[in-house]
Amino acid sequence: MRYLLLYFLLLCSTELYGQRTIVASGPMLEDRFPKKSGSLRASKFSIYLGKVKKNDVKLDTLFLYNEGNEAIRYTVYMHNTTSKDFPPHLSVSLKDSLILPGKESYLAIRYDARKIDDYGFVLDRCVLMTTDTETPAKQFSITAQLEDYFPPMTAQDSASVQRARIPVTVLEYGTIQAGRKASRTFTIYNDGQSELVIHKAKSNGPGITVQFSKSNLSPGDSSLATVEFSTFGKSGINNRIISIFMNDPALSEAKIQFNGTVAEGKKD
Repeated sequence: MRYLLLYFLLLCSTELYGQRTIVASGPMLEDRFPKKSGSLRASKFSIYLGKVKKNDVKLDTLFLYNEGNEAIRYTVYMHNTTSKDFPPHLSVSLKDSLILPGKESYLAIRYDARKIDDYGFVLDRCVLMTTDTETPAKQFSITAQLEDYFPPMTAQDSASVQRARIPVTVLEYGTIQAGRKASRTFTIYNDGQSELVIHKAKSNGPGITVQFSKSNLSPGDSSLATVEFSTFGKSGINNRIISIFMNDPALSEAKIQFNGTVAEGKKD
C-alpha cells in the first residue's frame, strides 16, 4: 500500500511538472505580435511614450513579423506625405527593408522632445508602406504627453521663481444658438519674482481658440485671456477643457473648464 501511494504521488508530480513546462514555454506568435494587417503582424500600431520632459529623448521599438508566403518590402512615411523626411523631433530607422516569410524585423523609434515646440498631448501619424498585396499601407501612431522641464531648485531659487495665479477656472457660456460664437475672458497673474511665460493653450475638442493680451508677464503683471468657441455644426451640451502651459514650476499646466449648451436653430 505504501509503495502504491508513493507511485501515485510521483505520477502527480510528473504531470504537474509537465504542465509547468508547457506554461513556461515561449509566448505564442499572437502574443508577441497581437496586431495584424494583411500578411504582416506587429507588436503594436499605437506607440504611447507617456509623459516626456522637454529635455528628454525617448526610444521605442515596433516589431514586425511576416506570416505570409511572400517576402514583404517596406518603408516608412509621415502620414499624408510621400516624403521620407521626418520632423526634427522624430526619427524612424528600419532594421532592413525586406521581411522574408516567417521572419521578423523592427522599426527603431527615437523621439527627441528637445526639438519640438509643443506641449501637452502630441500625435504623429506614420504610414508603413509595404508590398503586401492585401493591405499595402499600414498606419501607426506615436503619441506623447510633453511636459516642461525644471531643474532642481534650492529653497532660495524656489522663493524667487515665477508664480502663476488664475482665480477663475470654470467659465460658463450658458445656452447659445447654433452658429453663434461664445466668448469669455479670464486673467492670469504673475505673483512671482521672475518672468512668467505662457507657452501655449490647447483644448480637448475642436472649435476653441484662445488669445492672450501678452505671453510674457513681468513680476506683478497680468494677461487677459479670451476664449472663443465656434458653435457651427455643434448641438447639445458642449463642454471643453482648456489647458494653459506655462513656465511655472508649481503650475506648468493649468486647466480651465468651458461649459455650455448649443441650442439647435438658425442664427437670427
